[in-house]
Amino acid sequence: MERIHSLLWGPALLAVLIGLGLYFGAKTGWFQLHFVRILKQTLFYRKPGESREEGISSRRAASAALAGTVGTGNIIGVSAALLTGGAGAVFWMWVSALLGMGIKYAEILLAVFYKKKSPRQQGGGPMYYMEQGLHCKPLAVWFSLAAVGAALTGGCFTQVNAVCSVLGEDNMLVCLLAGGVIALLAGLCIFGGIHRISRVTAVLVPVFSILFLGAGLLVIGCSATQIPAAFAAIFQQAFSLESVSGGLMGTGLAISLRMGMARGIFSNEAGVGSSPMVYASGKESDPVRQGLWGVLEVFLDTIVICTVTALAILLTVGISPTQTPMELVNLAFTSVLGNWAEPVLGISIFLFAFAALLSWCFYGEQGIRYLGKSKTGITVYRCFFILFCFLGALFPSQSVWLLGDCCNGFMLLPNVIALLLLRKQVVEVTRASSLYQFLRRKEKNGKLLGQISQKSQKS
Repeated sequence: MERIHSLLWGPALLAVLIGLGLYFGAKTGWFQLHFVRILKQTLFYRKPGESREEGISSRRAASAALAGTVGTGNIIGVSAALLTGGAGAVFWMWVSALLGMGIKYAEILLAVFYKKKSPRQQGGGPMYYMEQGLHCKPLAVWFSLAAVGAALTGGCFTQVNAVCSVLGEDNMLVCLLAGGVIALLAGLCIFGGIHRISRVTAVLVPVFSILFLGAGLLVIGCSATQIPAAFAAIFQQAFSLESVSGGLMGTGLAISLRMGMARGIFSNEAGVGSSPMVYASGKESDPVRQGLWGVLEVFLDTIVICTVTALAILLTVGISPTQTPMELVNLAFTSVLGNWAEPVLGISIFLFAFAALLSWCFYGEQGIRYLGKSKTGITVYRCFFILFCFLGALFPSQSVWLLGDCCNGFMLLPNVIALLLLRKQVVEVTRASSLYQFLRRKEKNGKLLGQISQKSQKS
């Protein structure tokens, strides 16, 4: 798995992702980075009148997608990246987020644009823009199979395993009990379909985000004087040639970049093609507006939550290669919160994991729906997913995280190919959108008013 991981997340794929992010950003005028306008068009936007379209609301779609992205990778994944790639990995996470905003926006736009509708349900995803936009069904089949595999492993194993790492991997009885409880709770939600999943995640996402961010900001606040030194270490080690483990000169930069980008993408899933499947199930028919929800999702996931985790570790205990990822997080929070740290982390990770489980089950289900529309196949898949929830408690954490990264890579490859071939269409749809033109006019008017104001002040 380590060899497969090195091949999948090698320089070629990272270069393509960076190029795609730069392309979509430059061609759309980087309007994805105007967060004030994005907030107005997402969180504070009210659609006039009731939509008669089937599907879930944009807010619920965003909650379900955010539940899938904001998982244990934001806590244990960040800790693992620091242990392997040093503090510099945080910088490359930020880079992956800034570039990933454009990629996430593009894949959601395409998914909504090629959204498949039927009398009973409404859905879509990368498999549909691969088939309808590229007319390449084999690529769509590859992506669907990879989505099912990633849901059962990266979307299931890693989440359950993270909960077990909090309880203690050595205590097999406790891990088995935890796996059984998670499997039971997941089964109650999974068989309710996307509507029940979206209702549950709409409640869980604000709860676990506020709980973890509150605890993390408290830890950071108690060491606020060391924040400049932590940022200096992040930027310095991001371009350091010496690895954090004291290995060969020249390997530090490569490892830091690879681990930062891989963990960043594992966390925000930009380019993986998972979130577009739930966004395409929403009522919103405007591809650009729905794409902006994806931009907000990446920002909250990586720039906010991952940064809080990284700073909490760097400001308190630093990087200790002798610790496991979970032990490092525990030490960081315990150093400030004391005995309160364990229940706070335990509840946060459980909520993170459970919400991510539900969303990833839906992603795999969309792959099954594309491959074959029989209800029996979907029922069998759901049963296997619940079984994998239980089995995830039995595997060692290092193997589980490697497997998750590999499965994400197998999903990402066909989606990146599709995004490369459909890149011009993304730009055309964006520029033709009335929302894009409105935002660009607001930007130009703002610049003009600023110039007039400067001239009047000088005069």
